[in-house]
Amino acid sequence: WLKYQATNWTPPEFWDTGIAGFILDYNVYASQYAPHHGDSTQNVSSYGTLGFNLGAWRLRSDYQYNQNFADGRSVNRDSEFARTYLFRPIPSWSSKFTMGQYDLSSNLYDTFHFTGASLESDESMLPPDLQGYAPQITGIAQTNAKVTVAQNGRVLYQTTVAPGPFTISDLGQSFQGQLDVTVEEEDGRTSTFQVGSASIPYLTRKGQVRYKTSLGKPTSVGHNDINNPFFWTAEASWGW
Repeated sequence: WLKYQATNWTPPEFWDTGIAGFILDYNVYASQYAPHHGDSTQNVSSYGTLGFNLGAWRLRSDYQYNQNFADGRSVNRDSEFARTYLFRPIPSWSSKFTMGQYDLSSNLYDTFHFTGASLESDESMLPPDLQGYAPQITGIAQTNAKVTVAQNGRVLYQTTVAPGPFTISDLGQSFQGQLDVTVEEEDGRTSTFQVGSASIPYLTRKGQVRYKTSLGKPTSVGHNDINNPFFWTAEASWGW
């Protein structure tokens, strides 16, 4: 059997989870207000992400810190960890598992902050030409033939196929609109047909499955009240 290969893409079995280590992504701001009359005030604030990597697991925590001064003396300060979560990739499923404080990822529902766990397919693990939606082109070649995909006279894709049925499933997701397909046989004969493509939400490539599922408890934000504390949501699409 043949294994899919693509330029600028490494198959999952060759991926490396990297070494263990801490990370700190930060932004720091400082300001001072010094009027001609009265006390001067200063402010120091910072926000960013703290993290730790161990094997395939990634721990992340978004923080924010703020401190005020008056004539160099600390007046008040506050700090907060907005969300803390743990996640890891599952390459064999082309998916990502997340648990902790996170934001709901959904194509159907509005996002909200929650504490719980989620499992969703991750297209970034696929080869670039298999990400997103693009039509699948099928046909029959009588001989060794050259297949050309064009749009408005501009060649977008070209490949060589063996005699018999062929399938082209690695068109990039930027291929939209009416596509002109030309099959040029080695004896000079040509045949043409058209394939339509659209960027409608939830369209999935033929043979692919995309899904998202989450379980947990919404987190109160501001003055919002939560009447139903637990939830479970799931959505999936299959290209056929």
